Amino acid sequence: MKRGFRFLFAVMIASVFSGCFGNSAVKMLKNGYLEDREDVTVGEVFDSVFRDLKWTQEDGNRPEIVFVKAFGIFTDPGSGVQIPLGVSFEVNTDSETWQVNEVVFGRGASRESSTYDSDISEVIDMIYTSYDTGNDGESFFF
Repeated sequence: MKRGFRFLFAVMIASVFSGCFGNSAVKMLKNGYLEDREDVTVGEVFDSVFRDLKWTQEDGNRPEIVFVKAFGIFTDPGSGVQIPLGVSFEVNTDSETWQVNEVVFGRGASRESSTYDSDISEVIDMIYTSYDTGNDGESFFF
């Protein structure tokens, strides 16, 4: 009985610590800011405009590089169309810097519309515009 309790306790402690340290790049990114938008964290924006948002991280080709991916359902503010959308960030954990390196449209997203056939900065603008519109009623383009 004591052995079972100790094992369960050890698993609980491991779970707590893996939650604290296992996704450190995700936490760093979510608590950080994109350039020109230091009024709101990346996490606040993404968590408020995506439905069913999942954050993941995977190692890069160097120890200090981690890829953090956010994938969920985004509602286009102009058309109301729901788009499965993923954004991948390259995070340098040594310098605590990151950049958006890829935008991925999931199953069912149309690439025919000019809204969806855009470069990375246009998609990020669209995400932040959706956040701004939903939070204070004003659009903000940077």
